[in-house]
Parts: sequence; C-alpha cells; structure tokens
Amino acid sequence: MERSTEDAQVWFEIALFEQWSARPHGIGRATQKLFSEAVAATSYRYFYYHPAREAFIALDDVSYFVKLAAGTAIYSPDELPVGFSLSAQLGEGRNVVVLTGASWDYPNFHARLDELPIHTSAVILITVIYDLIAIHHPHFFTEEFGSKVAASLRRLFVVCDHFICISQSTKADVEVWMPAGKTAGVFRLGENIHSPLAVLPESLEKRFVLCVGTVEVRKNHQLLYWVWRKLAARYGENCPKLIVVGRVGWLAGDVAELMVRDPLTKPHIEIRSDVDDEELAGLYRDCLFTVYPSHYEGYGLPASESLSLGKVCVTSNSSSLPEINPFPELMFDPEDSSAALLLLESLIDNPMQIRSYEDRIRTNYKVQSWSDSARDLVLEIKGVGR
Repeated sequence: MERSTEDAQVWFEIALFEQWSARPHGIGRATQKLFSEAVAATSYRYFYYHPAREAFIALDDVSYFVKLAAGTAIYSPDELPVGFSLSAQLGEGRNVVVLTGASWDYPNFHARLDELPIHTSAVILITVIYDLIAIHHPHFFTEEFGSKVAASLRRLFVVCDHFICISQSTKADVEVWMPAGKTAGVFRLGENIHSPLAVLPESLEKRFVLCVGTVEVRKNHQLLYWVWRKLAARYGENCPKLIVVGRVGWLAGDVAELMVRDPLTKPHIEIRSDVDDEELAGLYRDCLFTVYPSHYEGYGLPASESLSLGKVCVTSNSSSLPEINPFPELMFDPEDSSAALLLLESLIDNPMQIRSYEDRIRTNYKVQSWSDSARDLVLEIKGVGR
C-alpha cells in the first residue's frame, strides 16, 4: 500500500452502542472498552451509524457515548445525537476511516458505506476483524444469521484497504480471503476487569471450576456436560461444581437443559447469566481454575482474563487459544472429551500442581490492559501504508 495514515485525520467508529452495558460481552465488550480508552488518549474524531436514519453520523460531542460506555446512561434510540454528515467531512483533506464493530447488525450499512467518498486516494478505509467464523464454520450459527455475517465480511474484503485482526489466527484466516495488494495486522485485546467483590454468595463456598462464555454450540459446552457426568460419577458429593457464566445463545438450548436437569449433573453444574464485572472477578478469584473448550475463537477473552487474574485456564488447542495459553500441556483437542477429562482430573487431584502453575503465571504472564490494547490499535493504525 503506497498511501499512508501519517498526518491524516482519523475517524473512529463508535460501534455496537446499543449493546454497551455494565455486562458487555464479545464484540460489544471490545468496542466499549476500546472507545473509552481511545477518547481519553487520542485526538481522533468519531462517527456512528444511525440505524433508523440509515446514515453515517459524524460528531463533535461524544459525551452521550462516553456515558453509555461508563454505564451511567442507558441506550435509547431517541437520545442518539443528531450530528452531521460524515460524507461531507471526508471530502476535505486526507482521512482515515476505522470501522470497529459488527457491520452486519445494521440495515443497509454497506449500501451507505459505498455512498461515502471512500474510493479515492485521499481516504484509507480500515476495519477491525474479530473472526471469520461465519465464513469458515457457518454451522456454528443459524443459517440466516451466519449467511448475513459472511456476506458482510466478504463485502469488507472488497472495500477496505487494511484489516486489523485480534489474533494471529484471525490474521491467517483474513490473508486467505483478502485481495492482493491489501494488508493485515494484529493487535491484542485488553483483559483487565474490575476488582472482585469482598464476599461471594454462600452457594459458592463449595470448590468450583469456572467456564466463562455464551452457551452456544461453538463454545463446546456439550464436551463439558459429558466430562462432568464422568466427574460426578467418580467424585460423588465431592465433585467440584462447574459454574458456567454466560447467556444461552446459538443452537445450545439442548445442552443447557441437560446440564441443569440431568440428575447426575444437576447438583454440580450451575449456569449464570448477566453477571457483572465485579462478580465475575470474584468468581475468577475463588475458582480452582477455569476451562475453555471452544471449537474455534477469534481470540478468547475468557482465557486471557483468567490468566490476567493469575488463574490457570485449561483450553482447547484450536485457532487462537494456543496464542493465549502459555502451557501446551494444559490444552486438548476440542473433539476429545477423554483427553479433557484426564487433564481436569489431574488438576482436581493435585492442588499443588495448580499452585505451581499459578506461580508461573504470576512470574511470567504479561497482563494487557485495555489502555495497552487501545495504544496498540492506535500504533497499528499509524503504521498502515508505511
């Protein structure tokens, strides 16, 4: 790429604002955190896509979105700021437009994007890519939603100049699909969350293993169900509880029902949704260890959050997770429940082994804050075209 972002005006998308809350997850969590840090640390200008007006709106005043991200305001379509046309702004000087959200969520997003003056030498269009799961593994979504996401991603490959990915695994996927002459880079997501609550509910006095993530087929909770049946049969009343933190999502209703209704697993598995950051930090703090058996990830925030708080995370060996998990011996094939069972049993039976791994995490693991992540994203934007 011959064009450079140096000395250009950067326009940063405020994305997924309607999903920002005290309990954000997934892409919504990333966009909320990155926006908050970028506002505090850069001279960028900002825009958003108004879903009702179906238009890109540029802003001088982003205070409404700052309040949303801070949890001091609740999203209301009627309170979205009026702003002014982004298109008119891009006709002046050199500009960089950074898309940060989920373009498939908005009606006619790509049609309005094509109407912006982005196909000129004076504008560089960059997008953050979280994953290509809808393209590579469409069976992990409903057909309607998966096809919508895949079509949106394919369109981004046509119109964007540079792709900023959240893992080396996602970058490798992107490089398969992006046209010749375009470029891709990587930055690392943040993983710091609030301080834990001083006291946890009495129901968690029993030792427990923690699994964080939406209950959906891709996250592979069905493996945990079968593993916990084996653990319950072996340990009986002494079986560690499995606390699953996440809403029930795509194609996973059956396994969620099995977990909490099977007489063998019912006393030993609990599903919690809408857990805020402080409670989540407390769960990380007091668990034996965490487990993340996902079939495929763009990154894997629950694994990195666990490690950032000094907790061992047993993960699958798929996609981006080997980039996060520093212990290859604590990974397993996501289709091999027997291997997962052996790993979990080895930690449950050997508390000193867990302590040893925790010591190594404290000594060697470098925590990435969300301010670090925003800094890395800014550096990646600045480096485009150099």
